[in-house]
Amino acid sequence: MASKGREKISNVCLDIDHSDMVESGETLLLDGEEIGVINSPCYSHRMRKSLALAHARPGIAAGTVLQLRSETLQADATVVSSPVYDPQKTRTHQ
Repeated sequence: MASKGREKISNVCLDIDHSDMVESGETLLLDGEEIGVINSPCYSHRMRKSLALAHARPGIAAGTVLQLRSETLQADATVVSSPVYDPQKTRTHQ
């Protein structure tokens, strides 16, 4: 409890604008500054979207759009609340 408020990383959940699962280790940028890295990517077939858990600089709020950049990929990633779900089940009825 003594270190509360002095965290060096924050765990965030991402909705990635990409049609497939991305690679672990991809770099996350905010306004050109490196602020994090993807550590647990997945592709949700039920929701038809690429998702990931990432370590990021503390203070990155839900709704923030980050840039995902690597040698082979450029995509936007939106920070979303966890757990990710589709409350109206719109994705499963299309």
